[in-house]
Amino acid sequence: MTLVLRSSVNIELDFTSVEESEMEDKMINAIKKAKNPAITINIAVKFARTSLKKLFIIKYLVDMSYNTVVLLLGSNINNPEHNIRMALEKIENNVGAILKNSELITSEPVEFVSSNKFRNIAVQLKTQLSPVLLLKTLKEIENQMGRTKDSGFFNEYQDRIIDIDIILYNNVRFISRKLTIPHYKNLYEREFAKDLINEIM
Repeated sequence: MTLVLRSSVNIELDFTSVEESEMEDKMINAIKKAKNPAITINIAVKFARTSLKKLFIIKYLVDMSYNTVVLLLGSNINNPEHNIRMALEKIENNVGAILKNSELITSEPVEFVSSNKFRNIAVQLKTQLSPVLLLKTLKEIENQMGRTKDSGFFNEYQDRIIDIDIILYNNVRFISRKLTIPHYKNLYEREFAKDLINEIM
């Protein structure tokens, strides 16, 4: 684990070698911005080479306040606009207060062929959930709305009733077996997503 003081917040956590069942406990809800905005905590946790005890130091170095998160939502079947509205309501009830939202746009399917166009929106919100628990909660929302298997299960993109991607979490770079933040494709490659994200940043 490394601690570096810099002029902008940049927290890096690598959990690729941690079992999913253990990850939430080891996070200790510790990925938060530094209390002093002029000081940055850059934390790289490499579990394969570092004693787990060192992780507990993190909780003394970070602020346990709310986290700023950017999500991107999409739907292209079964009344997509209604699905987006329902998902946003569930996010507010289970994740945190939505601070900003982009316009709701129509977009073409990306990286697969379908006659069903997408409705997309980006939102910025505040949450106390860690990245791991945030992902779990969003997957539960997708499941409740009828999406029981994601693209990873099929190894290809398909029509979907709802898709909720975590784009940014504070200025954290987070890596695990099931989650990578920032979401590279939506942040840097897909033009429609970049436009929506820029609206709320």
